[in-house]
Amino acid sequence: MSKSGKNHTKEKITQRNLLEKKKNHPVRLFIKSWDFLGKLLLGFFIFIPLIYVLSDHGNKFILIITYACLCTPLFPFAKKCSDNILLRYFSKYTFDEYINGPDIRSGLIFYIILIIPFIIPLAIGYFIYQIKNYRE
Repeated sequence: MSKSGKNHTKEKITQRNLLEKKKNHPVRLFIKSWDFLGKLLLGFFIFIPLIYVLSDHGNKFILIITYACLCTPLFPFAKKCSDNILLRYFSKYTFDEYINGPDIRSGLIFYIILIIPFIIPLAIGYFIYQIKNYRE
């Protein structure tokens, strides 16, 4: 049976809208951005040397190695979540200049050291927040 043209186009429009909505999910847009790539490379530069150094003593540091392996792909999401939280309390200028700046006097190293123990909860919180906002 053939469908009428009016209903067929409505179905196509609804399918296209669902596909567009799926493409515009905030997590997918973040993964496609250059910001994600930069934060992923920063995570690699932090955790891969740590895993390499501790792998010689694998039996003693197996939990740290496992945690570092889990945190490597989750680091960009945790960093994005913590950036969003800090941007609510500080101005964009203060955040870029003193917290996340490229200069030696900026607190980027201290900031990353503070994030490392909370990577898994921050990443999970970021996913839950984005999914909840996306459904609304």
